[in-house]
Amino acid sequence: MARKEAADAIKAEAKAKFLPEGAADKMPYTPAQFSAAFEAFEERVVRDITLEGTRIDGRALNQLRAISCEVDVLPRTHGSAVFPARRDAGAG
Repeated sequence: MARKEAADAIKAEAKAKFLPEGAADKMPYTPAQFSAAFEAFEERVVRDITLEGTRIDGRALNQLRAISCEVDVLPRTHGSAVFPARRDAGAG
């Protein structure tokens, strides 16, 4: 979450500089173009950091996260992912 907040702060600072309020109609680019350019810039920064050998969360490329899983039957859940097969599913 800290990365998103930092990126939002940088975007707000860049937007204030390159797309000031009240002057948007005088700028050579639209707010949508600014947002697209900033998104492309952010993607490039993340890509460069990754290519340097560090993931965006700070882990090395060969470092794994600890993941745990538990499997059990859920008693009387509201809603279900198990549905009976419909014979007319292909008709239509």
